[in-house]
Amino acid sequence: MAHHNSGKTRSKRQLQVGEMLKQVLAEKFSRGEFYNSEDGNGSFPPLTITEVRVSPDLRNATVFVMPLAGKDQQPVLESLNRIDPQIRRELSGKLRLKFLPHFSFRLDDTYDRAARMETLFKQSHALEDASPDTQD
Repeated sequence: MAHHNSGKTRSKRQLQVGEMLKQVLAEKFSRGEFYNSEDGNGSFPPLTITEVRVSPDLRNATVFVMPLAGKDQQPVLESLNRIDPQIRRELSGKLRLKFLPHFSFRLDDTYDRAARMETLFKQSHALEDASPDTQD
C-alpha cells in the first residue's frame, strides 16, 4: 500500500473514511460505473486506486491512481478530475457520511520513484565498484 507523506498525521476517522472511499471507488471503477466522456467507448482503462487521502474536515478527498496499462496517464487523469460531479451523484446517499467529499485525482508516482531510486542506487554501487582502489 502506498502512503504519500503529507507531513501530518491523519486522524483515525480520516483513515477510516479514506479506506472506505478507496474500496467503494475501486469497486465502482472495476464495474465500469463511471462514464468517461472523453473516450469514445465511455469507459476508463483499468485503474488501481492505491490510496484515498481525506482532508481533516472530510470535505475533500485526493484519490491516488495508477492506470494499469501505464499509458495515456495525463488524459486519463484529466478525465477523472472532470467526473467529480458524477462520482458525487453516484455515491450520494450510499455512504454514511455527513458530507460527501469533493474528489481530486492524482497519479501515484510512488512506484516510479522507488524504481528510480533503485536505479540510482545500483548506478552508484557500479561507480564505486569501477573506481580504482586508492588504498594499498
